[in-house]
Amino acid sequence: MSINAIELLAESRISAHRSYLKTLTPDIWSPKECLLVEDSEPSIHGLISLCEGRSNNPSPGSEPYTQVIAEPGYVPYTSGKVSTTTVGDEMCRLAVEAVFSKDLQQLLSAGPLATAAILAAATVAVGKTKAGKWIPEVGVLIPKKGNEVLALWQEYRKWASGKMEHAAPMMIRDFFGSALAWQFIRINDGRIHDLGGAIMCITTGSDFVGSADDPGLGDMEIYLSAMNEGLACLGGSAVTPAIRDAVLCAAFMQTRKAVTAVTMKRDIEELKRLLANNNGPVTPGEFMTMRWWEAAMVGYHRIGLGADGYRHLADDTGVFTATRKCGKIRRAVDNLIRYDEAVDIIFDATQGDGLNEALVAMSAAGSKGIAGYAHALAAVTDEVFHCDCGEEGHIDVGEMSMASCLWYAIIPRYLIRAQLDGLEKGSPAIQNAFAPAKPGERNVIAQTLPGEQLHTDSWDPLWTVTGTDISGLVSRTLKRVLLEDVYSEEIYHRCNDIATDVLTDCMSMEYDKPQLLPLSEKWCRLFDEALINFREDFSGPIAALRELVGRIWIHLIIGDNGENGDTHARIFVDMDRHFRSTYSLPALAGRAIRRAYLGTVSSSMEFSGFNPYHCLVEGVTRIC
Repeated sequence: MSINAIELLAESRISAHRSYLKTLTPDIWSPKECLLVEDSEPSIHGLISLCEGRSNNPSPGSEPYTQVIAEPGYVPYTSGKVSTTTVGDEMCRLAVEAVFSKDLQQLLSAGPLATAAILAAATVAVGKTKAGKWIPEVGVLIPKKGNEVLALWQEYRKWASGKMEHAAPMMIRDFFGSALAWQFIRINDGRIHDLGGAIMCITTGSDFVGSADDPGLGDMEIYLSAMNEGLACLGGSAVTPAIRDAVLCAAFMQTRKAVTAVTMKRDIEELKRLLANNNGPVTPGEFMTMRWWEAAMVGYHRIGLGADGYRHLADDTGVFTATRKCGKIRRAVDNLIRYDEAVDIIFDATQGDGLNEALVAMSAAGSKGIAGYAHALAAVTDEVFHCDCGEEGHIDVGEMSMASCLWYAIIPRYLIRAQLDGLEKGSPAIQNAFAPAKPGERNVIAQTLPGEQLHTDSWDPLWTVTGTDISGLVSRTLKRVLLEDVYSEEIYHRCNDIATDVLTDCMSMEYDKPQLLPLSEKWCRLFDEALINFREDFSGPIAALRELVGRIWIHLIIGDNGENGDTHARIFVDMDRHFRSTYSLPALAGRAIRRAYLGTVSSSMEFSGFNPYHCLVEGVTRIC
């Protein structure tokens, strides 16, 4: 079926699809309710049968729901290449056949999520005619997204013995494995992060290969090599549906890209009529249901939530049941998407892609739709820590949300500091728009209003922005940094004093980089003090991460124009390998170190007044 025919098929059903999504509110965890798959779909059925039929796969419902069933050969940052297996080869073959199955593509293109993608693209295309006049001037100032393989090669060549064909699968497997390792800090078995990340490589292969922002790793075979051991070595009743959902996500990416591309090429007046005749722009609920599946959220979370450390939060298929009941938990889980939207807002605007919540909000509601967006993401983290609704999982998702903040700022794909450095070279108006707040204007927080999304159906924000005093920022910082039940009152008070000291300086100093860079040591002191009870026995891992607290402040948050020789790629690789090394420590010590690190770095980003996410999004509000 041609792309035009696919789009017309979906367009003819817009009214029915919108009614389905609004009235029946399909379970976001269910591919069947989201009309992504039918029981009889042969390519998916064959893959599931092979997953369930593996000789070492545990019986349905066996605990934990995610578990290692065969020892992987690859060890991140140690092995010289990824390993593959015969079982993995066969499962990879079936996975790729399913992703590119014409029958599955036709099913997906005729479903409500394809309709949501069309509406999102139309909303952005129409909205940018009014709110996007800034895009050409700003877009040329930031680096081109993609081809990050060149920067990563400088770090990986020592492990890969100088062979790019070995390094490329390692890079993409570690890319996705790092997300799981940083987010799911209560899984003690680091192999699960690695193998879970391997499974998800099918989604990045579908998304990246041949795209405008292709990272330059190579063709689909590279991604299948990275995926192989995940399919062969990870099992359990949460893993089989996770593999199915990863494949469905990869297939839906193909559909979404096709309908988005065609929609963006259509005449603006035609798109205005499309929206006017079908109840207006895409809604936040429609958009996020579609985005969950396009962003691989379902399969990804099933893997982590099925493992020891989290399975008490999930059913035996890895569904996080509290996301259906607590809006604060749901929002915190969604921050894994929303930090992506913040860091990608200019990239996505430049490339004309409507798949970005912040860009959709700007297109539909103007600057008011995104003013304070980054503050709202920080508030989501802090509010979930304090929610007392009775559901389980608030602390866990607060940790996940902090990790999301770090991940998108640090991985070399999104180049958050390089974007801001480029914008500093623009016209005076652009420089002022994207600059951090002045002293006296930095002690700002958001408070979210009740709901599951962050916007009303008309894309008005469900948050307010207000000033706060230093003590308010300090209390949020300490909640993030200190693992529950492992610190004394004395440690709390000393951390309180250090946090007060550094945040007072952050609020009062002019935006003068030579003055601000030395504050890195004060953030390091906070990290030190939080872990004082562990420093004697675990000095090595703590020292390695302490150094990174300072490097992130210097290179990514304030920016030293590369004078210290650091790069996004080097910081990412160093952080990932040192962070993952903590999984070899005793469980409590490792967890306390990881929590202190996530809390310290996320606080230095989001409470210092120099939040790079806020600079990017707020800059757009000032010029749109």
